[in-house]
Amino acid sequence: MGWDITEIGLSPIGQHRIDPVYLDRVFYYLVVLLVLGWGGTGCWLDVIRRRLPNWWLMLGGVGLIAITGMVLQHKGTLADDFASAVAAIGTGIGLWFGLYVAVFIINRRSMGAGDVKLAAILGGGVGVVSGEPVAAAIWIAVAILLAAGLTLLIAVVTAGKRGWGDRRKAKTARVPASVPHGPAMLAATAIVWGISGGHLQVP
Repeated sequence: MGWDITEIGLSPIGQHRIDPVYLDRVFYYLVVLLVLGWGGTGCWLDVIRRRLPNWWLMLGGVGLIAITGMVLQHKGTLADDFASAVAAIGTGIGLWFGLYVAVFIINRRSMGAGDVKLAAILGGGVGVVSGEPVAAAIWIAVAILLAAGLTLLIAVVTAGKRGWGDRRKAKTARVPASVPHGPAMLAATAIVWGISGGHLQVP
C-alpha cells in the first residue's frame, strides 16, 4: 500500500522535478487566498475606522497589476486578442472610477476619496475577468448596481440599529454616521468574479 506520487504533482523518483501544472494550481489558490485576505482587511478597516488607508489601496493596485500580467500571459485564460483584453481592463477602470469621481465631485459627503480609488482597482479587476470591452461594460454596470444595493441595505440595517438603541448614547457616541462603501463594493466585485469568471480556468 502506498501513494502514487504522480497523483500529487510530483515526478517519479530520480527526476527531481515538480509537475508545472501542480505548481500552477498551488499558485492559483495562493493568489485567491491573498485576494480574500486583502478584501477582508479592507472590509474591517472601512467598518471599524470608516476609511480605506492608502497603504491598503496601494497593495490592491500592485496586486491588480500582478494578476493582470499573469492572466494575460496564461494560455486560455482570456481572449486571444491581447488588445481586446487590455481594452476590457481600461473600460472597467474608466467606467467605475469615472462614475465615482463624478459622484464625489457633485457631493463629497456621499463617499470618501478611498472609495473612489477603490473603484479604479475593482474596475480593473472586473475588466480582467471580462475579456473584452463590451462584456466589461456590462459587468461593471452589474457590479455598480450590486454595490449600490448592498450599500443601501447596510444603511437601512445601520439606521434600524440606531433607532432601536439608546438615543442618548447615539448622540454622544463618537462613531461616524457615514455608511462604509468598501464592503459593498468588494462583495459586488466578488459576486461578478464568481459569475463571469469562466474566462479564468483553474489549472
